[in-house]
Amino acid sequence: MTTLIPDTHKFYLTPTGASIKHNGDFNSNVTFSLPNLYKNATNIIYTTVRVVHAEIPNSFYIINEYNNTLATSFGTFSIPYGNYNANTLMTYMKTVLPSNVAMAFNTTTGKFTLTSTNMSFSISAGSNCGILFGFSNGQSYTSSFVSGVNVLPMPYPCNLYGTKNIYIRLPQLVLDNLNALTKDKSTICNIPKNVSPYSVIMFENATGTSSIVKNELKSMDSNMTVELLDDQGNYLDFNNVDWSITLQFDFYISLATTQQLQQLL
Repeated sequence: MTTLIPDTHKFYLTPTGASIKHNGDFNSNVTFSLPNLYKNATNIIYTTVRVVHAEIPNSFYIINEYNNTLATSFGTFSIPYGNYNANTLMTYMKTVLPSNVAMAFNTTTGKFTLTSTNMSFSISAGSNCGILFGFSNGQSYTSSFVSGVNVLPMPYPCNLYGTKNIYIRLPQLVLDNLNALTKDKSTICNIPKNVSPYSVIMFENATGTSSIVKNELKSMDSNMTVELLDDQGNYLDFNNVDWSITLQFDFYISLATTQQLQQLL
């Protein structure tokens, strides 16, 4: 009778141990050298992979490299990276906006409004901070003259939550998973960001959920790349703070004899 048993390999990963940091102190696109990752055995039926647990610092910012530019008819502004709420963002903007442009926040609707008493103005399609202020990137918006005032209310509530999830992707693997945003099949899991800034996100795979690896590991040549992405598919910037992730590969081997088991051990 044939017996199917898992040959388990765990890899304890942190950027400090990476052989290559592809995006420097972002620490979110790293390659590790993992000797003996590929099992050269003819009796391997299939292979699974899972994240066993992870400890990830919430050291990335709400306003960052991807969303800090506001382009307007009265100037383009680069917002310093950091964590903001509606009040602190409005406080900063008031220091850089022209003196004849005012910014207000409606606590009932969660929306910002820009006003000017002596000029019409617009937000241009070159802005990338729409999710923060409450408008769509790639579109332009022009103020309206209402009761003697030029008014530009944002169409949507501001969003200063930052990313809600951390997506862990192993780009060299083909899995049965699908990330609807990126269309890739290499995302092994997403971890909710459920702690405040500068705290540590603790994740444990309590159900033991694994993904079957659909491609051959032989082509990886003992190198494993790990990517950590935000909700928009961007690499997270951990600001040079290390995370730790434990990956587990299970090679399910068909053993027909006791001798084969002894050879495996």
